[in-house]
Amino acid sequence: MNDYEARLGKALAVLLAAIEQHDANPGAKVDLPAKFSGAMTLSTFEDYIDTGHCFMADPIRSALCKGVREIGKIMAKNGFSSDDAMRVVDIATNNSPNNSTYWEVICDKHFDGIQFSNEEWAA
Repeated sequence: MNDYEARLGKALAVLLAAIEQHDANPGAKVDLPAKFSGAMTLSTFEDYIDTGHCFMADPIRSALCKGVREIGKIMAKNGFSSDDAMRVVDIATNNSPNNSTYWEVICDKHFDGIQFSNEEWAA
């Protein structure tokens, strides 16, 4: 582990801790159009994403998760392999006081599709 990886891991840990804290204190429900309640077809889900309703439903969590994805993109842009990225995730999850598996799942989901130097991350 080098200093750069440690710093990325620390930044990732801050985001993951904020997500965990946010999830532990659910906010008020946001009213969504009826077509976005319950099970959605793929085209309805794409509309849900494209229209920003997914962001409006929980803007704080959405922004935090975009931060997690951005760290993944930063690593990919700087030549990290998926193994290097996992090492950064391990640094972050070692800082989890409650549930490192929860943090790993968040990273796995939000790194999905990022092209690291050796392969694409697949959740």
